[in-house]
Amino acid sequence: MYTGVPKAARFERSNDAVEKVGLGHRRDFLPNRLSGGKKQRVAVARALSRQLRLLLCK
Repeated sequence: MYTGVPKAARFERSNDAVEKVGLGHRRDFLPNRLSGGKKQRVAVARALSRQLRLLLCK
């Protein structure tokens, strides 16, 4: 929203990122329905959807 990317493009990016981390089948789950590892993968998907040049993970 803040980067000036249209809503349709943001939706497409987020869907692609969720698929990349293997959580496409859990797309409609609420956070409290996900395990700790799946929550971490969602965090990675959020970072991937921003299309950053560099992503540092610890």
